[in-house]
Amino acid sequence: FDDIDRKIYNKMHKLRYELKRRHTFFAGLCSLNMRMLCRDGALALRETMEKSNMISEILRYEIYEDLLSLGDDNLHKLSSMKDVLSQHDFDKAIVFVDRVVIAKKLYDTFKDLNPVLLLGRIHSTVQEQQNAAKEASNEDVKLVISTSAGEEGIDLPSADLLIIWSNTVNVVRFIQRTGRIMRKDKNKPDKLKIVAYIATPDTEDYDALVYGLEAAAKAGVEVPGIDIGSLSKGTLIDKVTNLLQTNPASIEDISNGLYIEIPRAKKWVKEQVNRGKIFYFYLFPYDPIRTACAVKKAVYEGVLDDWIVRDFPRFFEKSPLKSFVKINLTPEWFLSWISGPNKNRAISMYLNYLYNQLSTENRIYALTEDIPIVLTDYSDYFKVPSDFRFKVSCRFSIKNHVEYTASGAVKEIFNKIKDECVGKKVCLTFSGDGWYIKPKVSYDGLYREEVLKLIIMNAGWVCYTIKRANDIIRNNSKC
Repeated sequence: FDDIDRKIYNKMHKLRYELKRRHTFFAGLCSLNMRMLCRDGALALRETMEKSNMISEILRYEIYEDLLSLGDDNLHKLSSMKDVLSQHDFDKAIVFVDRVVIAKKLYDTFKDLNPVLLLGRIHSTVQEQQNAAKEASNEDVKLVISTSAGEEGIDLPSADLLIIWSNTVNVVRFIQRTGRIMRKDKNKPDKLKIVAYIATPDTEDYDALVYGLEAAAKAGVEVPGIDIGSLSKGTLIDKVTNLLQTNPASIEDISNGLYIEIPRAKKWVKEQVNRGKIFYFYLFPYDPIRTACAVKKAVYEGVLDDWIVRDFPRFFEKSPLKSFVKINLTPEWFLSWISGPNKNRAISMYLNYLYNQLSTENRIYALTEDIPIVLTDYSDYFKVPSDFRFKVSCRFSIKNHVEYTASGAVKEIFNKIKDECVGKKVCLTFSGDGWYIKPKVSYDGLYREEVLKLIIMNAGWVCYTIKRANDIIRNNSKC
């Protein structure tokens, strides 16, 4: 990326975060355009912005002027493609791109190689495709430019240089593209064949290349001469892994450690959680037992702890009270409110405000391989009585309905769900009983057996601690 490309990319990243915060599906469309920019280039994104659709209406105001300033010739991968072509002695090269506008731009740029365009059926007839494929086999054609829609129509044993402009994580497409150059030329059986991948560093495009290589290797297709392990060290999310090595951390710590904004850190961490490389557990933003004791003291003794006095204005700002109650916000008002005739409802509102802050900011992320460190440094957050009972609901997609539930103590729940959940991407929501507040905490990720047991223990600790806090207030118990 040059400076303007990066500026556009960062603008879309910030807008995506705002759209996610509003829980709108446009965030996904914004992600699609970010991938388009880093994978295909600014010219492809500009074409999309010039069409009449909802996402272009949202993004056009933010980035269109920047796209125009890049001009018609800006393709950040073009210089790399020129290097590939100049550095190899080839008879015939094939380049795969995803967007027709990019294919046509490359066609105009490399006229000296007598190029042929092979497009999909939307942009060409069957006869035109057949004619293009036939022309591509001519010896004087040095470059064949194909979109993904046209890649199935290519069968050129004489091609000895394959260039992947638009990377994909789809293992079928990855193997299919590579296979276009693997067939030996009967006229030159010993001819060396080369595959060149062009990827944008520090973006999803580079990660797509690495994931595609990994998926192909798992399917039994390896590209000789490429060290996937070394390439993986350059991925965005690998930076998170290195930071967390023997050092569990919050999302804020990760953001500060990598010098990136929190939304971007969340995205990188989520990638690794979904791949089973990282897991997370929860800490309370407040000491639940101290909170319960302070609330009990206010209700039964009429005394407010200093830390409640400092915090209750923020509670009021975030509570439903702000929208319909006009008050002089003082410690005296808060005390009369939480110990008044409707004290049970008031206590419930206040405790929900405190305990329902178990959000991303209250997670500690750790590498799966660092479980012994977690159990040593954070042992208090997994201590739950062996007979304490709670329940869990399981889904295999955030969008799906609950597929099944289980209840019992930690060991019982683990034994009931391990066969269904281990090694799969699963969303787990744990809950318990309570008078003022019913504890609820969620986890999602790809779990190994030992990690699954650990998060059940952490969920048990959360539910048990909130139950203890409820009992302290409800029964006026000693602290």
